Amino acid sequence: MKTPKNYSRFQRLVLVFLMLYSFQIPDLLAQSIPSSPNQMENGKRQGKWTLLLDEKKSRVDSLQYATYYRLITYQDGKPVGITQDYYLSGKLQMQGKLISEGLSTKYEGIVTYYRPNGKKDYEEKYENGKSVGKTYFNLNGSVVKVDWEKLHDEGMFTKHLSIFLFNRKMFFL
Repeated sequence: MKTPKNYSRFQRLVLVFLMLYSFQIPDLLAQSIPSSPNQMENGKRQGKWTLLLDEKKSRVDSLQYATYYRLITYQDGKPVGITQDYYLSGKLQMQGKLISEGLSTKYEGIVTYYRPNGKKDYEEKYENGKSVGKTYFNLNGSVVKVDWEKLHDEGMFTKHLSIFLFNRKMFFL
């Protein structure tokens, strides 16, 4: 049987171990987040950047407040190419072409969103920076709903159609 003195030493060892381990968790997460040069030229972002984002996709400076991280490439301060957002676990959360960011975040083409398990959640189609349709997927990867909107030349929505798929049958709204 252990004496109280030995038990106290054991408690101290466990406490020290837990403290050391808890300080390493942020370091382990940070090691999985790719680093980028994050270069500025003439006050504008250039090249590859890694940004930390909170749950609303706003930039944060600390991993403590981050929910996602973004890999993005800039040319003269504007996003170019495909932007990818990742969960802190390293799994892809979003992928698409970002054409402007900040208060007027805009995408172009098809943007795909993923669940934390890596499966597709939905795809959103953009034309001229405006969303014109969404396709939703179930957990098996099958399409369950399609929302489609027709844009008028001036950017106004003129038609809306929703299609639900259930047991291989289509329902229109």
